[in-house]
Amino acid sequence: MAVPFVVKNCTGNTEELITVAAWCDDEPVQLAQTEYVVAPGDSVTINVPCTMPDWCMGSVNVRLVADARKNGDVEGACPARAEASCEIRCVEACVTACARFEGPV
Repeated sequence: MAVPFVVKNCTGNTEELITVAAWCDDEPVQLAQTEYVVAPGDSVTINVPCTMPDWCMGSVNVRLVADARKNGDVEGACPARAEASCEIRCVEACVTACARFEGPV
């Protein structure tokens, strides 16, 4: 399952270099891409892959942290940090997890 997060460059006229990191239930997740260059007013969707627990105990908390600064200009950099988290209930995961068990239990 991939949880989508949308990161938007809200600056009026500067390109932003955005670095992202993600976690599933406080475990770091390897993302396919960790750096994005986003034009002013544009956005990028980052899919965070998560593995649901086998026995579906409760929910999974997915977190994304994005760090941004003006691309290429370290002196006049405008750092910004944003964090978003999303709780995913695993009803569908329960069905697929149970379907894996074949034979006597």
